[in-house]
Amino acid sequence: MQLLKVALCTATILSLSACGGSDDASNTAPQVTNASIGFDTNKTLYTGTTLEGIYNYSDDEQDAEGTSEFRWLVDNEVKGTTQSYTIEKSDAGKSIVFEVTPVAATGTQTGDAVQSDAVVASLRQFVAFTADISENERVTFVTDGTAENTYSIADFNDNTSSENLSYSMLLDDKWLLSTSTKDYGYALAITDGTTEGTELLSAAYSNLSPSGFTKFKDKTFFKGYQSDSGSELWVTDGTIAGTELFKDLAPGYIAEQQAFSGNPRHLTVINDKLIFTAYSRSFGTELWVSDGTAGGTRQLKDMTEGYYGSEFDAFFSFKNHGYFNIKGQFYITDGTTDGTNKFLVKGLWNPTLHIALDDNQMIILANNLSGYTNTGLWISDGSEEGTDLIDAQNSNNTIQALKVIDGVLYYVYNQILMSYSPQAGTKEVTRDFTLVDSLTELNGTLYFRGRNENGYGLYQYSNDLVSLVKLTSDANDSYIESLSVLNDTIIFIGTDQTHGTEVWISDGTENGTQILKDIFPSTASSQPSFCHLSEINCIRR
Repeated sequence: MQLLKVALCTATILSLSACGGSDDASNTAPQVTNASIGFDTNKTLYTGTTLEGIYNYSDDEQDAEGTSEFRWLVDNEVKGTTQSYTIEKSDAGKSIVFEVTPVAATGTQTGDAVQSDAVVASLRQFVAFTADISENERVTFVTDGTAENTYSIADFNDNTSSENLSYSMLLDDKWLLSTSTKDYGYALAITDGTTEGTELLSAAYSNLSPSGFTKFKDKTFFKGYQSDSGSELWVTDGTIAGTELFKDLAPGYIAEQQAFSGNPRHLTVINDKLIFTAYSRSFGTELWVSDGTAGGTRQLKDMTEGYYGSEFDAFFSFKNHGYFNIKGQFYITDGTTDGTNKFLVKGLWNPTLHIALDDNQMIILANNLSGYTNTGLWISDGSEEGTDLIDAQNSNNTIQALKVIDGVLYYVYNQILMSYSPQAGTKEVTRDFTLVDSLTELNGTLYFRGRNENGYGLYQYSNDLVSLVKLTSDANDSYIESLSVLNDTIIFIGTDQTHGTEVWISDGTENGTQILKDIFPSTASSQPSFCHLSEINCIRR
């Protein structure tokens, strides 16, 4: 009879379950729907974030879920096989996909793999700064805006309180630093945010004093000093071997042991050329150009005849052209000799700053207090005929603190916060403060430092309303400075009675504004000092 049962069950496929088997040919495979990646969508997705794979499991026969299979694909490379995945630094800018293959505990066990939509993470940035850790020791720290990732990485000045950063620049996922050292004066260093990945690039050179970092053709150019060449044009690729004098622009000596200096400044990239000013013995300080090779580095144009040369100021670039100021006169250049000429707009004199309003228009600030009537803000498409005055301020007070958010310009005039847009024109935002500065943007909202009878506080302007975010102290001595944005937070220096002067962060809310880390514990102050992307924002202690 046993043989008959086996034969019967083999002959009748639909009767397998009746024969005691667990597989029924009519049993369908499990399914997955709504596969997605879970994270806080209200914030920018950064490396270091832990993602969760989310999906709906179903089975027509109600077979319970077994051990489903997971894969995390980064640019189609398998990087993880659990339901969660922490984004690695190397994943930045790549396509991240969660894939799940449903597996049932019983019945037909494996279904079809289903993938989520892809997400892309931005590299979570860090910044370097210096701070006191005792009364006689100051070291270099990094932070990404979280307490756990705020730590010291180097002590370039052993047992002294003089360690400081003078300039810095982000180089891919590392920072170039001009830092004071015990043995080499101001030296060039590089860090990836770890102690092991922090090193001096210029230990072979004493008192290099690097400044003016500018990226050009996969390298960084800067001004560096050596006694045998003076202040000249240097270059680095981020390695010790690739850090060297690029070109001696003014060779020779003024006197014994005193070299001439080319003193390159205002390094600006325009139309695949590096434009800068430099001194030569024949022409004084004039405009230079480089194609990235020493042989292709030459004087571009003699702007002012004579041995003393020109007095340059306010260099910037916009729409493949460079703009600069010589003794109040505005100029434009495309990087060629013939394309370097005066920028002639009636009344526009002594420009000092600029900011892009959008891809096609810029705002030019002309702060001139020498009797010219058209001091103020101009809007320009980069051409003479497309440049117009939008706000003239004819007193002895200057306009400052330009910031553009979503096509609206914010600026400060005589401690009055103002705004301008081509649609709404110029309007007053607030005059309720004795000081307004440090205009900063976070997630499309304007934040700034304001001072009133309560001291210095963090304020925001949103939906046509100015409101206090937070004071660092309730004792009328609140103080903040050096606002900047790091990842999804505002990072700044704040003082309170409990911790002294330390690093603070804010997500734009009162509860989310707090001390980041008490580096020098108790009421003692670590006196942190930041040096950010541009030399203008470099805070020196």
